[in-house]
Amino acid sequence: MNALMRVSVPSLLLAAALASAQSSAPVSPGANEWTWMGGSSTVAPANPVQPGVYGTLGTPAAGNIPTGRYSASSWTDSSGNFWLFGGQLVDSQSGAAQWNFLNDFWMFNPSTNEWVWLGGSSTLPAGPCTSNYCGQPGVYGSLGEFAAGNAPGGRYQAVSSTDKNGNFWLFGGFGYDANGACGELNDLWEFNPSTKQWAWMGGSSLVPVQDCTDYVYGQPGVYGTLGTPAGGNVPGGRQGASSWTDNSGNFWLFGGFGFDANDSWAYLNDLWEFNPSTKEWAWMGGSSTVVSPGVSQPGVYGTLGKFAPGNIPGGRGLAANWTDSSGNLWLFGGEVGGNSSALNLNDLWEFNPSTKEWAWMDGSGTVDQFGIYGAMGTPAPANVPGSRESATLRTDARATTSTAIISFSTTCGSSIHSRWNGRGVEGAAQVTSMACTAHWERPLLETYPEAAKEQPVGLTIAAISGFLQAGVTIPIPNTPT
Repeated sequence: MNALMRVSVPSLLLAAALASAQSSAPVSPGANEWTWMGGSSTVAPANPVQPGVYGTLGTPAAGNIPTGRYSASSWTDSSGNFWLFGGQLVDSQSGAAQWNFLNDFWMFNPSTNEWVWLGGSSTLPAGPCTSNYCGQPGVYGSLGEFAAGNAPGGRYQAVSSTDKNGNFWLFGGFGYDANGACGELNDLWEFNPSTKQWAWMGGSSLVPVQDCTDYVYGQPGVYGTLGTPAGGNVPGGRQGASSWTDNSGNFWLFGGFGFDANDSWAYLNDLWEFNPSTKEWAWMGGSSTVVSPGVSQPGVYGTLGKFAPGNIPGGRGLAANWTDSSGNLWLFGGEVGGNSSALNLNDLWEFNPSTKEWAWMDGSGTVDQFGIYGAMGTPAPANVPGSRESATLRTDARATTSTAIISFSTTCGSSIHSRWNGRGVEGAAQVTSMACTAHWERPLLETYPEAAKEQPVGLTIAAISGFLQAGVTIPIPNTPT
């Protein structure tokens, strides 16, 4: 049984992601403006944790507010309400950092600007905590059965998704099992917002060693056959993984810090798909093993902007992730070093669930890159965010992805690369043969249906025949013609 030593201490505690406003009056922020919606604007230097106001279970109130925390899990329901579960806070009043893992469950209504505490515990266990760790154990109930008393144990850095029926899903994280032991979890939970009940749907209710010291344990992964769903498959225990929901309502999971098929720990680079209808996992890519305990698998970058079967991001945790309007999955940055020697990335990846292929789209494979900011508000091909972990990303109403590399292909097999900046295409196509026709390799925006995969747009040889010579650089227009 392999164990990992946990020594990292968070340097800053953030307040809850959304806080209740002091008034229920609607707020209409202007373009490119932030609005403070509630919660405290200060923390106490001696103990930088804002306490929560839980109120009455199930009753919204203007004064309710979750405790300050970080690395909580969140969802948005079909009515536009925000949901918050768990996370971690550090209570330093005793003079030594106390790691507290929460399992409280909250909903925020943007229309009324009110929070309501809906489940989990408003307190930590009364008994002594082990090795500065403290959290409520999970109440698992019967596998696959919803029940009013069920609740995941306290945890942080779990992944969350929403299925086609509007139910919420929660997987893993670092926290507490059914017996109150802590470790890297691999349990899978489903929550029904209509009945407000949890069901334990898979994975283990226990960490393999019933201990909660500075050594952390987790269940190994059961990978099965690559690309084949099976009832016995399950990812190993982990925290800080990335997750997405595709256009079919299936969930995808990548990496995180945890345990492989051999129960060895490191930053993982395995890719999983979960089908909520069949309740089965399938290992879809990456490695089932780390190089050695604490040593992650490196990435295979391939050619910038080009999808290929062998491409795969390297092992990492705490990467940013989002899904575009075409249903493709995006991954940015993350942490590849741990504890006192954290190393961060700024590489950008795109995954196509239809072809099951990755493409490296921007950024560097070298750690700790500085950001290139350019002029404020002005897209530019050279701009790129610096290396980071635990970033948050959201798509806007246009479902665009800002500053992504676009790859072109031609009928004669040569490759062309340019950059999409959210407003148009910048850069140039290198046309190497008069027999070639330029094609977009992937969809761009819903407003550009003619830019669908492998459909010719604009830059045909006929359209630019007056300027064509082999090897001449042809500017790409901002809008397809």
